[in-house]
Amino acid sequence: MLAERSRIIQDKFSWKSVGISAISAGLAQGLGDVLPIDIAGSKLLGDVARGAIVNAGTQGIAVATGLQDKFSWTGVAAAGVVSGTIGAAGR
Repeated sequence: MLAERSRIIQDKFSWKSVGISAISAGLAQGLGDVLPIDIAGSKLLGDVARGAIVNAGTQGIAVATGLQDKFSWTGVAAAGVVSGTIGAAGR
């Protein structure tokens, strides 16, 4: 039964997804050393900016290397909102 559920949740393994995740993790780690924790005195703005910047960089590299078909500004905005929300919830 568990094996059947696993097959329904994920049909295949994607090396593209692994590559994009690695790029994103590397950018997030590097950006953490460069971008301040807060922007204009707001940790929320810092979280939003980091999420959007990491997503934009990840997408840019992924598109340039053929791992992703096109760039999505909606994805950048969503990443900023999610990053800000997670950061706020963590505090």
